[in-house]
Amino acid sequence: MTKTHQITPSSSFKRMPWKNGLGETLEIIRVEDEQGVLFRISQASVVEDGLFSDFSGLQRTLVLLSGKGMMLSYSGEFNGEDVLQAPLDIACFYGGDETNATLHNGAIEDLNIMVRKHSLNADVQPISGSCDVAFEVSQSSVFKGIYALDAGEFLDSESHRKTCVPAGAFVSLKNEQSVAINWQRGRAIAIHIKSL
Repeated sequence: MTKTHQITPSSSFKRMPWKNGLGETLEIIRVEDEQGVLFRISQASVVEDGLFSDFSGLQRTLVLLSGKGMMLSYSGEFNGEDVLQAPLDIACFYGGDETNATLHNGAIEDLNIMVRKHSLNADVQPISGSCDVAFEVSQSSVFKGIYALDAGEFLDSESHRKTCVPAGAFVSLKNEQSVAINWQRGRAIAIHIKSL
């Protein structure tokens, strides 16, 4: 039977310095082509107030993983703000906008999904507890995966095999086939990247 997934523990994530020199990112996956970054998924800590790095050309989705939250203020293509208060809260914004982070009460951790603007779209769905997750196969599908915020487990709906996932690990799912799973325990984030 063909394996439908691959689990990458957090210890295997690649450490990358921030473009602004103020911290580092744990890079989970990065895909490039001749034009540069096509999409990237990473985990980072924000330890102080300040401006985010400029990622012009990339659309960003940020998911709060831990901490007391923060406010993101945007200036540029879009002017406004998002307030993230609890784990799994989500903000979507353009990487080229001037983005300022104001922490509510201490450092936070977040998950970042960045995709090339006008080429890709990231469908990001929080999972809290037992939940059926279906990834359909389509010509537009580019990448499918799940980040486990907590230690969790899921049941493959086809093979009926149960798989345990360590906290902080990333589950990459086979893109060329439909995948249906029942996430049975723990909080997680489902990511489906598609071409426009």
